[in-house]
Amino acid sequence: MPSFRLALAARQRQPHARRRPILRLSSSSSNTTCTVLPPAFLCPLLSRRSRTASASTAHDSDTSNSAASRPPHSDRHIKLQHYTHTRHVAASPVPHPSVRRARLLRKHMRQHTLNAPLVPYRSAVAFPPRPASNPEPATHQQPRHYLFGYGSLINPQSRLRTVPTPTTAIPATVHGLQRSWSYPCPRNNYTAVGVTRIPNADNDSVVKCNGVLIPLASEDPESDLRRLDARESHYTRTQLPLSDIHINGDDSGFDPANAIVWVYELTPISSPPVATTTTTATSPSSSSSASPAYHTPTPTIPIPQSYIDCILTGCLQYGPAFAHDFVTHTKGWESGTWINDRHADVSVRRYVRNAAVGEVDSAAPALLDKILQSIVPAAFCARLEL
Repeated sequence: MPSFRLALAARQRQPHARRRPILRLSSSSSNTTCTVLPPAFLCPLLSRRSRTASASTAHDSDTSNSAASRPPHSDRHIKLQHYTHTRHVAASPVPHPSVRRARLLRKHMRQHTLNAPLVPYRSAVAFPPRPASNPEPATHQQPRHYLFGYGSLINPQSRLRTVPTPTTAIPATVHGLQRSWSYPCPRNNYTAVGVTRIPNADNDSVVKCNGVLIPLASEDPESDLRRLDARESHYTRTQLPLSDIHINGDDSGFDPANAIVWVYELTPISSPPVATTTTTATSPSSSSSASPAYHTPTPTIPIPQSYIDCILTGCLQYGPAFAHDFVTHTKGWESGTWINDRHADVSVRRYVRNAAVGEVDSAAPALLDKILQSIVPAAFCARLEL
């Protein structure tokens, strides 16, 4: 197998052109020589030290002709200037001045880059100094929505019929609201409680209504309000003035400055007549408008004891005094029919509890009867047993 030897040769010098070294591949077994142009990245490597061999051209040519006299294994190695000290240089090309300037510039940059200390970057633009304490920017806080429950919504198990998420309500009293037995509930035909607004009532007035503030979902309160609107479809949802609300005991995180409180008011059965103006003078009694009319309990749409038990069971969770205030603040106990369907069959009972959400019969019926009898004894004695 023939062996080859790689030698460095020089191209003919061309004026005003960058000289590029060439590689000459020769065989020791046969007198064959091949000239090869090396890649561009090997040119600086091959020509860096070629300037030192310009004086030994004759010696290199003699060495290239005596390949047979060297040991056989020496022909199997490529002897380049960067890897060995033995070189076979045919000529010493002089680099172009532009190449020399580029090499000197790279060398200068390498030395200064390695030896220079690290200097922090300083912008040319002058920024104001950063304050010592950078407080978080004030963000607009979304208002928290509440619903004032004054009837069956006081009971947390009854609330689960509409709002699937368990909530912790805040007991409160609203001045200027009058609660009464005046809402004809279309479900099973019974009379429920409702509230009306008394415009001239102040905080010292006896016109007030106790209940609970139910927090709605902070992420999407509209979803809870849509469910509650469907449950109280025959009521009118309005907004309560925060100045009329008095928290009973601990406020439990209630912030009046960032709260919206809703309430379901009664819708009158008939609107008051519109007063007509005449050219003749009228007396004040004839020009006054009639008050709106509301429902009263009847034998077909009575006040059921099962519904009262649901409300008072929820009131007892806030203490006997809270249940006592419910009976005291509610008007119309003697206005119509009151039936005791507590132990009646489910087909006869007007308010049917939902066991799926945890509604059960009252655990203290004797205590509830004692509260009712002590506050409204005449209506309690007239209660019809079923």
